[in-house]
This record gives sequence, structure tokens and C-alpha cells, in this order.
Amino acid sequence: CGRLTEDVQGGGKRQAFLWCRLEEEEGRFRVIPSRRQGSGQNRSLQGACALLPVAAGGPDLPAGSDVEVLLLRLPPGRKEI
Repeated sequence: CGRLTEDVQGGGKRQAFLWCRLEEEEGRFRVIPSRRQGSGQNRSLQGACALLPVAAGGPDLPAGSDVEVLLLRLPPGRKEI
């Protein structure tokens, strides 16, 4: 669980998974979506350690929202969660 750092547009016709970085701040994670999310945008993988699921037809997610992410690997500097 973490706090979203910027607005994320709600779901379209299909469920989406956005690449994200996680940064720890005051004992919580900040969830920072990668700027470019297209299939050919390999730079979006750089530093990403989590995926943010966005449900099909779901609502917009405003910055500051608490969200659940799928952890792909531990964030830099962490040995455990």
C-alpha cells in the first residue's frame, strides 16, 4: 500500500497496469507512476519496482489516494518489506 503522487486517469475499456517507482517517506511508500506507459516505452521500466492496477471502467485516482500495488522487486535500499 502506498500514496499516489500524481493523478492517474481512470480505467478505459481494459484493465491496465502502470509501471511505478516506490520511494519511502516517513515510514510509507510514495507511488510514482512512470510518465510514459506505451508498449514501446522501455524507459518506463527504468527504476520501476511495482505495478499499479487500474480497473477497466474504474474511477480516476487523484494524487494523495491510498493505492495497492503489485510489488515486482524490493525498492532500492530495502532488504525486506
